[in-house]
Amino acid sequence: MPLSVLPSFNKLASILPKVFHISQESAESFMSLLKFLIARLCTQQYEDKFDKKVLVKQLLVLLGEEVEKLLEIQSTMRITQYGLGKELWTGYSLCNSLEIIQNIVTADKDIFKDEDIGYQVIKCYVRAKKLLTITNNYIDKSVSILKALLGLIPSESNESKRQVIYQYLKILAENREDEEAQLTLYSELYKILNPEKPEPKYYLTFKKAHTQEMFIRGTLRKTPYAASELGTTMRDVRSKICRSLEMSDGEQIMELL
Repeated sequence: MPLSVLPSFNKLASILPKVFHISQESAESFMSLLKFLIARLCTQQYEDKFDKKVLVKQLLVLLGEEVEKLLEIQSTMRITQYGLGKELWTGYSLCNSLEIIQNIVTADKDIFKDEDIGYQVIKCYVRAKKLLTITNNYIDKSVSILKALLGLIPSESNESKRQVIYQYLKILAENREDEEAQLTLYSELYKILNPEKPEPKYYLTFKKAHTQEMFIRGTLRKTPYAASELGTTMRDVRSKICRSLEMSDGEQIMELL
């Protein structure tokens, strides 16, 4: 089996462009086999024989072409009482190809050191966001995966941030006449320049006075509690205390207050 994995993959890769235009049943069989072979090739055994970057680039080129074809179909289709009349499996190969890219990139983020890969992901996302009327579960999931891939493009260091900003500015220049694309790009660019800061963690420590032992039974064993576990209001805090102390009676709750 090991000797046949790479030749089998090369054969499938050579006919990959045709998969976007075959029936769903055939595409399902093809994609299942392709994913199996890629999973094997991503192991250490084939590390020196299998270039993941080449595959990712090939898939991104095909994805870009497929998105453009879908946009062309969208611009010429008419909405009828039956909807858009497009097959429910439209975008199946698009979605599965993106899943392959996502699996590879998640396991090896160094792939984004190749600037062209990040550029192609951003460009494909901007175009796919325009698929508004010709849509189904596969296309919706494809856009979601592209969005997730954007978040994997490194931008933590000053150098990586400069690199990804340059990619966005390059695509902005290419879409200077497309207001919708520019809004999408500026929105994503803002997140890079002004990333959301994680909420600080707060902890609350509860201590029961000895004088209240007669009125308030039980023990809060876990204290301190993370504020995120308690809720957003003091009512949530009181409820948590009462549940922990098994206090269900209203008079006992008032005594606690």
